[in-house]
Amino acid sequence: TTWDSGDRLFVVGNGNSDYSRSDALVILKNGKTGIGTSSPQHTLDVNGDARIGWNGNSNYIYVSPLQLKGTNSNSNWELTNSSLSNDYSYGGQIRFFDGSDAYFSFFIPEGYKMTGYVFYFGNYPDYIDVYTSGISGNGVTAIDSRGYSNAIPSYGTAYRSSLNLGSINSSSNYVIIHFTNDNNNQLLFGGGKIAIERM
Repeated sequence: TTWDSGDRLFVVGNGNSDYSRSDALVILKNGKTGIGTSSPQHTLDVNGDARIGWNGNSNYIYVSPLQLKGTNSNSNWELTNSSLSNDYSYGGQIRFFDGSDAYFSFFIPEGYKMTGYVFYFGNYPDYIDVYTSGISGNGVTAIDSRGYSNAIPSYGTAYRSSLNLGSINSSSNYVIIHFTNDNNNQLLFGGGKIAIERM
């Protein structure tokens, strides 16, 4: 016989009879490993939910306050305990003030799409904008914008649940979330999560 890189090298089955067979783990000669699939197409191919190093689980990518960055070198920001405290030494939220804008960016894991977000604010920004951008400098595309400048109360949870960012190629594009403050306004960001689901 000839050597075939697609041949099975190691298999762990989890069927419950000779007539109901299934594979829990398959390793091919070419090194491709499948969990829950008999014919892996990638180095690691998982049929089902997996937790692999992108700050999350199968439904969310979590965002910490310190992932926020100022949009320019003159951005005014500080860590703060809460919107009601004058003691900014304990962390918990990040405050961008005097009209400074902030953003963070991330990749959507391959095989997933972004469907929305949940962000926690001690004080809302005036706008939450969603963009995509190419890693090779292909420009920025506006996807979504939500205004919060007249929100009452001025703090709380910002939800968005009807986005469908399923056409983004995770190897060449990423998502930017931009928080815009009008002149002299501030935002206090306590973190949040990006909703994702399998495509």
